[in-house]
Amino acid sequence: MRPWYRDDADPAPPDPAAVPGAVPGSGPHGTVLCALHGTLAVHPWIDPAEDGEDAYGLFVARSEALGWWDRPGTGLWGMNDAAGVWRPPDGEHDEAAANATVGGDRIAWFQVGLPDAAEGRALPLQAVVACAADVVERVGRVELAAVQVLVSLYATTAAPRTPSGTTWFGVADPTARTALRVTVDAGDDPVPLADVLGFLRERHTDPFRFTGGAPGAGVAPRPVVAGEHWIRPGRHPVTLDVEAPEWSAAAAGWLCAAAAEACRHAGLRGDVLLSCGR
Repeated sequence: MRPWYRDDADPAPPDPAAVPGAVPGSGPHGTVLCALHGTLAVHPWIDPAEDGEDAYGLFVARSEALGWWDRPGTGLWGMNDAAGVWRPPDGEHDEAAANATVGGDRIAWFQVGLPDAAEGRALPLQAVVACAADVVERVGRVELAAVQVLVSLYATTAAPRTPSGTTWFGVADPTARTALRVTVDAGDDPVPLADVLGFLRERHTDPFRFTGGAPGAGVAPRPVVAGEHWIRPGRHPVTLDVEAPEWSAAAAGWLCAAAAEACRHAGLRGDVLLSCGR
């Protein structure tokens, strides 16, 4: 059962006294927000009026199927909220059904709360992005333009390390290799670019290669997944340049997870907004 649900667009502002949309078992140990941007051609059999086909219901179903849904002592997250362009606010279902292709901007966003047990393990960013991608790909044909993740770095006390799973990308089509960028924004806090790049370059990240970086927001999808009630407008964003094995949600998830771990290594402890794209 949903702790609360908003069908209309943006993640709700945080309650100063609690994790937003907290569910039983997901203590005050941080939040992950994920948004996918691009174009979605909705399958003709999808009915926007069906409750089970909205972003929230599909994300919960996929989380449960993969064992990622939080149960006491198990799972990676508890669900807070979600919305997708194929399921607009009540009263607009007929208009949505009449348009087979929607998007060109934000396709969907998802918000999860990390449980108490997450404190000693890696942040589940790859899993959140993978689950989000599974949902939108279930609904239609996706042309992905950008992935944006906001994560509470304080949600884990585990030692920073680069994420696992690089072997998955080792069998990618060699002709799919491409240049990608990851923008890191910590709001009021400066992002120490040299420390972040140093962490990533000193570790085994093949087939990803971090080639450089510069101040500024090189990737800035709109609308931002988290408004000013989550993180103040970036004062000191930096952008990392990467040679990646492919452009995909999986590659974006790995890069966001790697950037988050590098930020923790560099001493950042608050909310960080990560935006990945070409």
